[in-house]
Amino acid sequence: MTPSEAIWRRWPRALLLVEAGRVTLASDSALRLFGRSLEGERAADLFDDEGLDTWLQLCAGSSAPIPRRARRRGAEDVQRLDGWRVGPGPAVLLELRPQAQASERIAELDRRIATLSATHRELRRQATELETQNARLRDFVTMLGHELRNPLVGIATAFDLLEGEGDETKARALEVGTRQLGHVRRLIDDLLDLRRVEQGELSIRKAPCDVGAVVGRAVEPMATTFAERGIELTVQLPEAPLVIEGDETRLLQALTHLVRNALQHCGPGGHVTVEAATRGDEVRLSVADDGEGFAPELGERLFEPFHQAPQALDRSRGGIGAGLTLARRLVELHGGALEAESPGPGQGATFRVRLPWRRPSQAPAATSPDELPPLSILVVDDQVDAVELLRMMLERDGHTVREAYDGNGALSAVADALPDVVLLDIGLPDLDGFEVARRLRARHGDQLLVVALSGYGSAEDKARGREAGFDHHLVKPVRGKELRAELARLWAARA
Repeated sequence: MTPSEAIWRRWPRALLLVEAGRVTLASDSALRLFGRSLEGERAADLFDDEGLDTWLQLCAGSSAPIPRRARRRGAEDVQRLDGWRVGPGPAVLLELRPQAQASERIAELDRRIATLSATHRELRRQATELETQNARLRDFVTMLGHELRNPLVGIATAFDLLEGEGDETKARALEVGTRQLGHVRRLIDDLLDLRRVEQGELSIRKAPCDVGAVVGRAVEPMATTFAERGIELTVQLPEAPLVIEGDETRLLQALTHLVRNALQHCGPGGHVTVEAATRGDEVRLSVADDGEGFAPELGERLFEPFHQAPQALDRSRGGIGAGLTLARRLVELHGGALEAESPGPGQGATFRVRLPWRRPSQAPAATSPDELPPLSILVVDDQVDAVELLRMMLERDGHTVREAYDGNGALSAVADALPDVVLLDIGLPDLDGFEVARRLRARHGDQLLVVALSGYGSAEDKARGREAGFDHHLVKPVRGKELRAELARLWAARA
């Protein structure tokens, strides 16, 4: 017996080599299965299967296994046979396997398939649940912003009414309250803007804007705070105006976050430098401080949503960890980049903004608002306190003001006397503001200005507002100066 024959005979499976219809070689497993020597026997005589000879002829012409089931002669068990051609001649190799074993394998495969299917269904269920939770979270954040804005409306209007009072205590209260109100509003706006950016809902409106003016507007409100904390603020701008195509409001928002971040992380005696310059086809903005700094490898983590450096329990720096994330997203919407670098903790940090620089086709538009004449204004809101205070402020400005607290009341008031302007909330208890605007447009066309004044301020809300017929969309809370400026602009556009 040759070594290769010995290996073949000891093969763990039952194998038969069939030539010219007879067994010429059998493995030990096949001999144990049949209980005798098989060499020289006709393969067809080993099974109760009249078509086996024909099947063997098919196998002799195939290099791939051809399966068949057959019962051993004189036995009850059914074998699965796999036969295929081997060698240059018409020899056929038969592999025998008990059908029960094959059935067990099939059953095991079925069990595995069932398990995988169940796992797949569970993963799909979890994915659907996560999508639902994510949608609920988005809705929650939107509603949170709306609900927080409503009480701020009354506060903001009350502060507007206090302006001009001579009492020193009232003046101080107005100053503190205004600052805190601005802080709360910034938190809400940042949270909602970050959600809009992450969902692809926030867009920018590019127009010619002066980078120097943006820098000035970013640092001016914080100049007093820099001085009070003993931090030196330096602004370096080119002599000539640096005009780019960009969304001035969003660029201001991004730069304000960077300057405020430097202020928060720089101690007394520190220095903050804000610089703008051009290099090639880019505008370079940088905000550098010599404050706390950070480990160089943590530069990218600073821009992760809600990431914050460790703070003491008093959380004197405040914030929700959204400012730098939002700043980077806003810069990226302009086709630019925002990066942070630091030599290490205690060695300060520099935030660098790169924006594409293409000279705009025209200069920035003048921003001085036109004078607003006395108007007839209808205020529609279900927040009674907010309506009352807004009416008082508008009447102080010389306007005639009427009130309505729901959609049907608004339609009736307009039908009784056509106003010049309707300040319309969206979340009303009967007809929502969208439907009221549609009906006003259908009945009165362009005879009146319809301005949304609402806590619903997403891109989708504003798009629905335009479709419904709103002339403009203001998001609560709106300070008196902003409201006057927008009304003056809209009224001048109608002239």
